[in-house]
Amino acid sequence: RTFLANGIIAQNSDMIDDFFYNNRKAELIPMGIDINEYKKQKINSRVLEKWNINSGTRVIMSIANLVPVKGIKILIKAFEGLYIDYTNWALMIVGNDTGNYAMELKGYLANKPDLKERVIFTGVQKNVRELLNIAEIYVQPTLNIGRKEGGPVATLEAMANGKIIIGSNISGIRDQLLDQFPHHLFTAGNITELKQKLDQFMASDKNTNERIGNNFINYVKETFNISIQKRKSELFYQNLIQ
Repeated sequence: RTFLANGIIAQNSDMIDDFFYNNRKAELIPMGIDINEYKKQKINSRVLEKWNINSGTRVIMSIANLVPVKGIKILIKAFEGLYIDYTNWALMIVGNDTGNYAMELKGYLANKPDLKERVIFTGVQKNVRELLNIAEIYVQPTLNIGRKEGGPVATLEAMANGKIIIGSNISGIRDQLLDQFPHHLFTAGNITELKQKLDQFMASDKNTNERIGNNFINYVKETFNISIQKRKSELFYQNLIQ
């Protein structure tokens, strides 16, 4: 199909390297987002009440379609190795929690009541920003198998909201972090590495984490703003019809 195409848009550099190397028809145009749509707001006390979170609780979050490739079990196990030492932290998983993989995750927690109490499954949520507002750390723990990631929009949304991003070192996520935040990447599926990354930021105070989060805001504005994607896409199509 791509042989017949006049032009090809790739979302990440691995797509270029793996499928379109030296192909002049291919151009890298990463996904962008509306930065203002996910700008951090004051925490809504009703959101805290809904999920039984007190004002002193600090939150790690991941937003994902709960299927095995998303690596949420890796995240839970990494958190399991830390939660006893960090009694004021909770892990929030946002996404459909009724499928087989979600049931597997809940089954894993069933015989670990203390850990289970600190892991929150929200199910699918329409207002993601309200939840991002209460988090400090966002984790994208996708495994290096199957479809992987093209350019996960949820990571960019979390950046725009001022979260500290930790992500697995795979296609898509790597493009989003490697240039400015290489130390925020961990080997996909490696619980120990992810635990070490989490430990670093869970040990920091809120002000320190907020300053780091502001760096992510500036980065996503300059690199993954929807206006940049729009401008590059328009130029791409203009060149095709000339």
